[in-house]
Amino acid sequence: MTVTINGAGTITGLTSADVPQVNVTTKLLVGGPTSSAGAFGVQVYGDSATFAPSVLVRGYSTAAAGPNLFFVRTGGTTATSTNAVVLNDSLGTISFLGSDGTSNQSRGAITGFVDGAVSAGTVPTALTFTTGTSSGLARMIINSSGQIGMGTLTPVSASALEIASTTQGVRFPVMTTTQKNAIGTPVAGLVIFDSTLAKLCVYSGSAWQTITSV
Repeated sequence: MTVTINGAGTITGLTSADVPQVNVTTKLLVGGPTSSAGAFGVQVYGDSATFAPSVLVRGYSTAAAGPNLFFVRTGGTTATSTNAVVLNDSLGTISFLGSDGTSNQSRGAITGFVDGAVSAGTVPTALTFTTGTSSGLARMIINSSGQIGMGTLTPVSASALEIASTTQGVRFPVMTTTQKNAIGTPVAGLVIFDSTLAKLCVYSGSAWQTITSV
């Protein structure tokens, strides 16, 4: 059986009585009702007690490359357009939704977007991570320079990692002196909190140094 969905959204090869169920205008439904819900082109349903509603992409080859999932965005108005994207354009989102008893609410998401000037061969791309309860907030960013911001979406240019908060701190690994000394091949700059000494300790490259108050 061959199923074809052309650029106009017309599906041939299946009828609405077939499985997977098909809305013959624009949508493909698998394992679910005969009518579509929401503006989603492909919909996969499943009773998790029987099988989880899942999509598997499995590759097999002796080559190093594996399966991929691509989100592609252009600035054009046709499927074959190659118009450039621009600053702040969304390149795609993975959303996590749950029902509150009335409707599906989205509080978690991973979004890719353009965070710089686009030119030939260059599309600066950042990722934001959103979480929340009654509303979703972007909590973390990895920008196109590789900087990480937590609690801020604009880490300062001199930092590889910036954590912004006025109510919480950063907790280093807590361990005893015995556990600290048992760390295999510590490297210079490694920091832990020694619970035996009740002090922060940093490895200098040759020995552990205790950070004491002045």
